Amino acid sequence: MYVKINPKPINVIWDNLNYIYDGKAHIPSANAVECALIISGEATDSGTYTATAKAADSDYVVNN
Repeated sequence: MYVKINPKPINVIWDNLNYIYDGKAHIPSANAVECALIISGEATDSGTYTATAKAADSDYVVNN
């Protein structure tokens, strides 16, 4: 008999989603109550980009 324990789904709260071009790299900030997050999706040029958040702890999985 095996028991499987799934990671707990967590919600991410995003912030700083809009910037004005200044030649510098920007990335939105994100927070979760349960654990730290790893954020990717830094961008420099004007345009629309996708940012992603991943739980830093494997016991959690990002839900949104």
